[in-house]
Amino acid sequence: MEQINETYPEKPWELKPCKFEELENKTRQMMGNEYWEKNKEDLIEKWKESVNIENKRIKLLRFLSEKDKATLNEIYEAMVEKDKNEVLKILAVMKFQKLIEGIDNRLIMISNLGKEYLKNS
Repeated sequence: MEQINETYPEKPWELKPCKFEELENKTRQMMGNEYWEKNKEDLIEKWKESVNIENKRIKLLRFLSEKDKATLNEIYEAMVEKDKNEVLKILAVMKFQKLIEGIDNRLIMISNLGKEYLKNS
């Protein structure tokens, strides 16, 4: 399995998707007008997907902030996500970002960084 070599900033909320209004301007500024025109539809779809994942992340952090600890089954029920693998992927990234703790012992809780992330949402 490949290792993740990317480093996340100390403040993971800085990785949130930009506002839709900023998407075109930021892309044109960083990649040029031609790149935006050629890839506009794909970029918008990827942006929508990242916003959807961010919304799920916030929903999960809110749920965990209300409970002391939660099991995977409780999280699946709270997320109302048909694809459990999608929830597991989100949990894995959140664990990597140190937003949650304790996946290994089957009880999951929000970390202090996760609480701060939620405040900055």
